Amino acid sequence: MDAVTPIRDDFAFLAATHMAPWLAVSLSGILVAAMAWYWPRLGRSDIPVQRRRVRRISLMFSLSGLMAATLGFGIIDPDARRVPYALAWLAAGVAILVVILLAIVDAFLSMRLHRKAIRTMRQQRDVTLGKAIAEARLRGETRAPAPPPGDGASS
Repeated sequence: MDAVTPIRDDFAFLAATHMAPWLAVSLSGILVAAMAWYWPRLGRSDIPVQRRRVRRISLMFSLSGLMAATLGFGIIDPDARRVPYALAWLAAGVAILVVILLAIVDAFLSMRLHRKAIRTMRQQRDVTLGKAIAEARLRGETRAPAPPPGDGASS
């Protein structure tokens, strides 16, 4: 009677995974292409440097999480290789957590940038209004001109 030869460990990726390896890698490739498309767009001059840094770091963690999830979904057989499977999903989970934390940081950064923009607009408004008042005083006007009729200012 012949002994059954065990399957070699390096061929374990051909075993029962959650998704066909070709499908997992194909979907990951599409997402990597989307990330590669987005990366240079973050380099535009109208994007603040702080926001660019946070979003690029987020992209790097997204990429690492995507690679780990690809391993967990379509490459590593959970029955044959339990520890690498658990490590892949642990890495994917940590990457997702870091991306969520970076999204929160990005939200706070956006609020700070918005407050700064409002402060700048108010300062510009105050300077413009101050100049207009000074010019009116030089012309001898003591009152502000009446609003045009029908603007809803009078009751």
